[in-house]
Amino acid sequence: MKYDKYTNSEIKLLDIQIIATILFIVSLILSIILTYDEKLTIIDNKGLFTNKQARRISLFNRVFVVILAIVFVYCNYISEKIAEYRKDETKYLKLQLFSGELSLIASIIVLYIVYKNQSNENFDVADTENPVL
Repeated sequence: MKYDKYTNSEIKLLDIQIIATILFIVSLILSIILTYDEKLTIIDNKGLFTNKQARRISLFNRVFVVILAIVFVYCNYISEKIAEYRKDETKYLKLQLFSGELSLIASIIVLYIVYKNQSNENFDVADTENPVL
């Protein structure tokens, strides 16, 4: 690999992506816990959390996923710009950026659904607890 003025930026982007991926795993674990809570509630009416707590955790998790989606879109955008400056091929980077933007839109829609149903006692948290980036 040749080193140039963009190499340090690429290394920083990779560090950001590693941290964001680890945080995404944390979000997945939260989703698994909330889904398991819903299962326990269905089985014996006694989950790990109250309905209100589960809805709050779900809302936090959805906001968290939107933030992570923004981070990934940012990384994709900067990667594309670095490739343009280097005069590298950007076709696949553009596709990657577009898919990240679609994921961001999807995560915002799910956040909206969770937010709008915060007061709905019958809202099934597990139905929206599958974060996708």
